[in-house]
Amino acid sequence: MGSEVGGISILSTYFAPLVGSVAANIDAILPGPEQAQLMGQSFSQRNQLARQYLITDTDIHIPNIERIVVEKPLSGQLTLEILRRQRDFFKHNANPTPIIVCDTDLLFFKSVSHLFDMNFDIAITRRHGNRTMPFNSGIFFVNNRTPNAGYRFWTLQVQTIERCFMNDAGWYGDQLVLTKIITDLATPVGKDMYEVDGLKILVLDGDQYNFSPNREHSYLFLRPNVHVYHFKGRSREFMRYFYRFYISSEERDIFTPLKILFHSIRLELSRKKLKGLYLQARERLSPAAT
Repeated sequence: MGSEVGGISILSTYFAPLVGSVAANIDAILPGPEQAQLMGQSFSQRNQLARQYLITDTDIHIPNIERIVVEKPLSGQLTLEILRRQRDFFKHNANPTPIIVCDTDLLFFKSVSHLFDMNFDIAITRRHGNRTMPFNSGIFFVNNRTPNAGYRFWTLQVQTIERCFMNDAGWYGDQLVLTKIITDLATPVGKDMYEVDGLKILVLDGDQYNFSPNREHSYLFLRPNVHVYHFKGRSREFMRYFYRFYISSEERDIFTPLKILFHSIRLELSRKKLKGLYLQARERLSPAAT
Protein backbone atom coordinates (compact mmCIF):
# COMPACT_ATOMS: atom_id res chain seq x y z
CA MET A 1 0.00 0.00 0.00
CA GLY A 2 2.69 2.47 1.08
CA SER A 3 4.09 3.61 -2.24
CA GLU A 4 1.09 2.67 -4.39
CA VAL A 5 -1.52 5.12 -3.12
CA GLY A 6 -0.05 8.50 -3.89
CA GLY A 7 3.01 8.07 -1.74
CA ILE A 8 3.60 8.82 1.92
CA SER A 9 3.43 12.23 3.59
CA ILE A 10 5.61 13.54 6.42
CA LEU A 11 4.65 15.87 9.26
CA SER A 12 7.20 17.48 11.59
CA THR A 13 7.13 20.36 14.05
CA TYR A 14 9.69 23.10 14.70
CA PHE A 15 9.40 26.04 17.06
CA ALA A 16 12.21 28.58 16.99
CA PRO A 17 13.93 28.84 20.40
CA LEU A 18 14.26 32.15 22.25
CA VAL A 19 17.12 34.20 20.86
CA GLY A 20 20.17 34.06 23.14
CA SER A 21 18.94 31.00 25.04
CA VAL A 22 20.83 27.74 25.47
CA ALA A 23 18.24 26.10 23.23
CA ALA A 24 19.03 28.65 20.52
CA ASN A 25 22.74 27.85 20.77
CA ILE A 26 21.96 24.16 20.39
CA ASP A 27 19.61 24.79 17.48
CA ALA A 28 22.31 26.80 15.70
CA ILE A 29 24.49 23.66 15.42
CA LEU A 30 22.08 22.41 12.76
CA PRO A 31 18.82 24.41 12.68
CA GLY A 32 15.52 22.57 12.69
CA PRO A 33 14.46 23.74 9.19
CA GLU A 34 17.70 22.41 7.71
CA GLN A 35 17.17 19.13 9.56
CA ALA A 36 13.68 18.88 8.10
CA GLN A 37 15.02 19.45 4.60
CA LEU A 38 17.72 16.77 4.96
CA MET A 39 15.20 14.37 6.46
CA GLY A 40 12.74 14.86 3.60
CA GLN A 41 15.45 14.45 1.01
CA SER A 42 16.64 11.22 2.62
CA PHE A 43 13.06 9.93 2.62
CA SER A 44 12.63 10.73 -1.07
CA GLN A 45 15.72 8.68 -1.91
CA ARG A 46 14.07 5.47 -0.65
CA ASN A 47 10.31 6.14 -0.69
CA GLN A 48 7.67 7.98 -2.69
CA LEU A 49 7.07 11.26 -0.87
CA ALA A 50 3.59 12.72 -1.32
CA ARG A 51 3.86 15.94 0.70
CA GLN A 52 6.05 17.21 3.49
CA TYR A 53 4.56 19.49 6.14
CA LEU A 54 6.25 21.51 8.87
CA ILE A 55 4.25 22.98 11.73
CA THR A 56 6.22 26.06 12.76
CA ASP A 57 6.12 29.55 14.23
CA THR A 58 8.69 30.87 11.74
CA ASP A 59 8.37 32.44 8.30
CA ILE A 60 11.42 30.62 6.94
CA HIS A 61 10.84 29.34 3.40
CA ILE A 62 12.08 25.78 2.90
CA PRO A 63 12.03 24.31 -0.62
CA ASN A 64 9.52 21.48 -1.13
CA ILE A 65 8.12 21.78 2.41
CA GLU A 66 4.65 23.14 3.11
CA ARG A 67 4.67 25.31 6.23
CA ILE A 68 1.74 25.37 8.64
CA VAL A 69 2.32 28.57 10.59
CA VAL A 70 1.04 28.63 14.16
CA GLU A 71 1.60 30.75 17.26
CA LYS A 72 4.57 30.20 19.52
CA PRO A 73 3.74 27.66 22.27
CA LEU A 74 3.21 28.55 25.91
CA SER A 75 6.32 28.66 28.06
CA GLY A 76 6.88 25.40 29.93
CA GLN A 77 4.42 23.41 27.82
CA LEU A 78 6.37 22.73 24.63
CA THR A 79 5.61 19.00 24.43
CA LEU A 80 1.91 19.47 25.11
CA GLU A 81 1.65 22.29 22.59
CA ILE A 82 3.32 20.16 19.90
CA LEU A 83 0.80 17.38 20.52
CA ARG A 84 -2.05 19.88 20.31
CA ARG A 85 -0.80 21.31 17.02
CA GLN A 86 -0.41 17.82 15.57
CA ARG A 87 -3.91 16.90 16.74
CA ASP A 88 -5.27 20.02 15.02
CA PHE A 89 -3.41 19.09 11.82
CA PHE A 90 -5.25 15.77 11.68
CA LYS A 91 -8.53 17.49 12.50
CA HIS A 92 -8.27 19.89 9.56
CA ASN A 93 -6.36 17.76 7.05
CA ALA A 94 -8.13 14.64 5.82
CA ASN A 95 -5.04 12.98 4.36
CA PRO A 96 -5.90 9.98 2.17
CA THR A 97 -2.30 8.75 2.09
CA PRO A 98 -0.23 7.23 4.89
CA ILE A 99 1.63 9.83 6.93
CA ILE A 100 4.71 9.75 9.13
CA VAL A 101 4.81 12.12 12.10
CA CYS A 102 8.38 12.55 13.25
CA ASP A 103 11.07 14.77 14.70
CA THR A 104 13.18 16.71 12.23
CA ASP A 105 16.50 15.21 13.37
CA LEU A 106 16.37 11.84 11.64
CA LEU A 107 17.35 10.29 8.33
CA PHE A 108 15.84 7.42 6.35
CA PHE A 109 18.49 4.93 5.23
CA LYS A 110 16.06 2.27 3.94
CA SER A 111 12.53 2.23 2.62
CA VAL A 112 9.71 2.12 5.15
CA SER A 113 6.91 1.81 2.58
CA HIS A 114 6.44 -1.88 3.36
CA LEU A 115 5.20 -1.02 6.85
CA PHE A 116 1.99 0.41 5.45
CA ASP A 117 1.04 -2.97 3.99
CA MET A 118 0.55 -4.16 7.56
CA ASN A 119 -2.78 -4.08 9.38
CA PHE A 120 -2.46 -1.25 11.92
CA ASP A 121 -3.68 2.29 12.47
CA ILE A 122 -0.75 3.77 14.38
CA ALA A 123 2.76 2.34 14.72
CA ILE A 124 5.23 3.50 17.36
CA THR A 125 8.73 2.34 18.25
CA ARG A 126 10.07 0.53 21.30
CA ARG A 127 13.08 1.95 23.15
CA HIS A 128 15.16 -0.89 24.56
CA GLY A 129 16.67 -0.72 28.03
CA ASN A 130 14.48 2.06 29.48
CA ARG A 131 11.79 0.92 31.90
CA THR A 132 10.42 4.39 32.67
CA MET A 133 10.02 5.39 29.02
CA PRO A 134 10.05 2.17 26.95
CA PHE A 135 8.47 3.83 23.89
CA ASN A 136 9.96 6.62 21.80
CA SER A 137 7.83 9.46 20.48
CA GLY A 138 10.36 10.45 17.80
CA ILE A 139 8.42 8.81 14.96
CA PHE A 140 4.86 7.60 14.34
CA PHE A 141 3.49 5.78 11.30
CA VAL A 142 -0.18 6.61 10.62
CA ASN A 143 -1.77 4.20 8.16
CA ASN A 144 -5.00 6.15 7.52
CA ARG A 145 -6.97 2.95 6.94
CA THR A 146 -9.35 3.87 9.75
CA PRO A 147 -11.18 7.21 9.36
CA ASN A 148 -9.77 9.94 11.63
CA ALA A 149 -7.20 7.55 13.14
CA GLY A 150 -4.58 10.29 13.47
CA TYR A 151 -6.98 12.77 15.03
CA ARG A 152 -8.33 10.20 17.47
CA PHE A 153 -4.87 9.04 18.57
CA TRP A 154 -3.45 12.54 19.02
CA THR A 155 -6.59 13.56 20.92
CA LEU A 156 -5.96 10.63 23.25
CA GLN A 157 -2.36 11.74 23.76
CA VAL A 158 -3.39 15.31 24.57
CA GLN A 159 -6.10 14.17 26.98
CA THR A 160 -3.71 11.79 28.72
CA ILE A 161 -0.96 14.35 29.23
CA GLU A 162 -3.50 16.93 30.47
CA ARG A 163 -4.91 14.42 32.91
CA CYS A 164 -1.74 12.71 34.15
CA PHE A 165 1.48 14.47 33.18
CA MET A 166 1.11 18.25 33.31
CA ASN A 167 4.28 18.44 35.43
CA ASP A 168 6.11 17.01 32.41
CA ALA A 169 4.25 18.99 29.72
CA GLY A 170 7.44 20.86 28.88
CA TRP A 171 9.65 17.98 27.84
CA TYR A 172 9.13 14.31 28.81
CA GLY A 173 5.35 14.18 28.73
CA ASP A 174 5.08 12.70 25.24
CA GLN A 175 7.24 9.73 26.22
CA LEU A 176 5.28 9.11 29.42
CA VAL A 177 1.96 9.37 27.58
CA LEU A 178 2.89 6.50 25.26
CA THR A 179 3.79 4.30 28.22
CA LYS A 180 0.48 5.13 29.88
CA ILE A 181 -1.51 4.39 26.72
CA ILE A 182 0.15 1.06 25.95
CA THR A 183 0.53 -0.33 29.48
CA ASP A 184 -2.63 1.01 31.16
CA LEU A 185 -5.21 1.96 28.53
CA ALA A 186 -4.65 -0.46 25.65
CA THR A 187 -5.46 -4.15 25.37
CA PRO A 188 -2.95 -6.62 23.86
CA VAL A 189 -4.45 -8.27 20.77
CA GLY A 190 -1.37 -10.02 19.35
CA LYS A 191 2.39 -9.91 19.26
CA ASP A 192 3.41 -6.23 19.51
CA MET A 193 -0.17 -5.24 18.69
CA TYR A 194 -2.54 -3.36 21.00
CA GLU A 195 -6.00 -1.90 20.72
CA VAL A 196 -7.27 1.28 22.33
CA ASP A 197 -10.49 3.13 21.52
CA GLY A 198 -10.93 0.99 18.41
CA LEU A 199 -7.46 1.80 17.08
CA LYS A 200 -4.82 -0.85 16.36
CA ILE A 201 -1.42 0.19 17.72
CA LEU A 202 1.64 -1.64 16.40
CA VAL A 203 4.94 -1.50 18.29
CA LEU A 204 8.01 -1.62 16.04
CA ASP A 205 11.64 -2.38 16.87
CA GLY A 206 13.25 0.93 17.71
CA ASP A 207 16.71 -0.37 16.83
CA GLN A 208 15.56 -0.50 13.20
CA TYR A 209 12.90 2.18 12.86
CA ASN A 210 14.09 4.81 15.36
CA PHE A 211 17.72 4.04 16.07
CA SER A 212 19.57 6.46 18.32
CA PRO A 213 23.31 6.22 19.03
CA ASN A 214 24.26 5.26 22.56
CA ARG A 215 25.13 8.18 24.84
CA GLU A 216 24.55 10.76 22.12
CA HIS A 217 27.45 9.39 20.11
CA SER A 218 27.61 8.76 16.37
CA TYR A 219 30.50 7.36 14.36
CA LEU A 220 30.53 8.87 10.89
CA PHE A 221 32.76 6.17 9.40
CA LEU A 222 30.15 3.46 10.12
CA ARG A 223 27.26 3.46 7.64
CA PRO A 224 24.06 2.70 9.60
CA ASN A 225 22.36 -0.59 8.72
CA VAL A 226 18.97 0.63 9.92
CA HIS A 227 15.79 1.99 8.37
CA VAL A 228 15.61 5.20 10.42
CA TYR A 229 18.48 6.89 12.27
CA HIS A 230 17.70 9.46 14.99
CA PHE A 231 20.41 12.03 15.68
CA LYS A 232 19.86 12.93 19.30
CA GLY A 233 21.79 15.33 21.50
CA ARG A 234 25.33 16.22 20.55
CA SER A 235 25.19 14.09 17.40
CA ARG A 236 23.08 16.78 15.73
CA GLU A 237 25.80 18.04 13.35
CA PHE A 238 26.61 14.47 12.27
CA MET A 239 23.29 14.42 10.42
CA ARG A 240 24.57 16.66 7.63
CA TYR A 241 27.58 14.45 6.93
CA PHE A 242 25.74 11.11 7.17
CA TYR A 243 23.41 12.48 4.49
CA ARG A 244 26.29 13.73 2.36
CA PHE A 245 28.35 10.53 2.36
CA TYR A 246 25.74 7.78 2.62
CA ILE A 247 22.46 9.06 1.15
CA SER A 248 22.97 11.90 -1.31
CA SER A 249 23.79 11.40 -4.96
CA GLU A 250 27.23 12.95 -4.48
CA GLU A 251 29.74 10.88 -6.39
CA ARG A 252 32.26 8.98 -4.32
CA ASP A 253 35.89 8.97 -5.40
CA ILE A 254 39.17 7.53 -4.18
CA PHE A 255 39.43 10.33 -1.63
CA THR A 256 36.02 9.71 -0.05
CA PRO A 257 37.37 7.45 2.77
CA LEU A 258 39.87 10.17 3.69
CA LYS A 259 37.12 12.80 3.66
CA ILE A 260 35.00 10.63 5.95
CA LEU A 261 37.93 10.09 8.31
CA PHE A 262 38.69 13.82 8.40
CA HIS A 263 35.12 14.78 9.18
CA SER A 264 34.81 11.94 11.70
CA ILE A 265 37.69 13.36 13.73
CA ARG A 266 36.49 16.95 13.38
CA LEU A 267 32.93 16.09 14.41
CA GLU A 268 34.08 14.05 17.38
CA LEU A 269 36.20 16.95 18.64
CA SER A 270 33.31 19.36 18.20
CA ARG A 271 30.93 16.97 19.96
CA LYS A 272 33.15 16.88 23.03
CA LYS A 273 33.27 20.67 23.15
CA LEU A 274 29.47 20.77 23.21
CA LYS A 275 29.15 18.85 26.49
CA GLY A 276 29.03 22.01 28.59
CA LEU A 277 26.39 23.57 26.40
CA TYR A 278 24.10 20.57 26.78
CA LEU A 279 24.61 20.43 30.51
CA GLN A 280 23.18 23.96 30.67
CA ALA A 281 19.93 22.77 29.11
CA ARG A 282 18.56 21.62 32.46
CA GLU A 283 15.01 21.34 31.21
CA ARG A 284 16.15 18.56 28.91
CA LEU A 285 18.22 16.73 31.48
CA SER A 286 15.97 16.88 34.52
CA PRO A 287 14.54 13.47 35.51
CA ALA A 288 11.03 12.66 34.40
CA ALA A 289 8.32 12.12 36.96
CA THR A 290 7.51 8.49 37.65
